[in-house]
Amino acid sequence: MKTSLRIIAAVLGLLALTALPAFAISSTTPAQYDTALTALYGSPAPYTGTLKLRVSADGIVRGYYFPTDGPLFVPVTGGQSGDAIWFDIGDDSMYHVTARVDDGNIVGTAFARDNEQFTFVANLQR
Repeated sequence: MKTSLRIIAAVLGLLALTALPAFAISSTTPAQYDTALTALYGSPAPYTGTLKLRVSADGIVRGYYFPTDGPLFVPVTGGQSGDAIWFDIGDDSMYHVTARVDDGNIVGTAFARDNEQFTFVANLQR
């Protein structure tokens, strides 16, 4: 009986580990990233800044974007499921980012309000 309970506990523990997302940002300590938004058509010089994100246990993304040459900060909201992450930068969706988390970095695309498309890269500050 004790052996069966130990096996069940071990299996449940392993199942719990597999249910964790591929990347989880702590909901208490924000992860900080160096970012670059580069237009697909236009200037090759990227817009740069710093991104501070928190992801809750249920996948809600919240944080702030600090543009290098813009206002003090811009709110960020979105979601995450596994390694897929999406969020809006700015209250009126200045940019909508759809990306993947790869080794702690966020890589994907962003669309501006006028449908201008950008590559988006956020490198985790380690």
